[in-house]
Amino acid sequence: MSDFYNFDNNLQTDVRALIPLITVHGDNLVGAEIGVWKGDAFLTMLHNCPNIKTLHGVDFYEPYNDYLSPGVYNANEPSVVYDKKDIDFIKLVCYHRLEYSGHKDKIRFHEMDSNEAAEYIDDDSLDFIFLDAYLTGQQAKNDLDVWYPKVKDGGIFAGHDWDCKDVEVAVNDFRKDNNITKPMCTYDNTWVWVK
Repeated sequence: MSDFYNFDNNLQTDVRALIPLITVHGDNLVGAEIGVWKGDAFLTMLHNCPNIKTLHGVDFYEPYNDYLSPGVYNANEPSVVYDKKDIDFIKLVCYHRLEYSGHKDKIRFHEMDSNEAAEYIDDDSLDFIFLDAYLTGQQAKNDLDVWYPKVKDGGIFAGHDWDCKDVEVAVNDFRKDNNITKPMCTYDNTWVWVK
């Protein structure tokens, strides 16, 4: 298998800090990644967590401006801009990797906005989730509100971009507003707690 398709022990993905948690979390797990992009984190979970039964992937694959930037709060200018040509390539790479991943039977892909995709996932049905689709602090707040009910009690609730002040504020405000006192860990730009 070429490195293009090999995600075993991939130390370059955003989700690598969660692999040990997922692998000991039980059997026949159902999870989701919101914001799949090229599929690196998505396929790293599937290749390294044999206890995953079903993994939902959500990505809209539309051109976008990313306003999240490490150390910057409420940026007025985008840190990254992706046009249609960029997104077409990213989507092609992702779908190609999913097709030849060896785990196609476990994948449920939702090519749509994360709010719309949430309507297809029942509340209290996910054993874990990894949020990585938000592009602003407001979108991070929205994804926390929309996706938290989808995770079972005792499930893993996690996301990316902890180094972005907008995300840090959204996560901390969400925990405070919902009286969440369970310990949260931040490591390697990932935030996580057990619901």
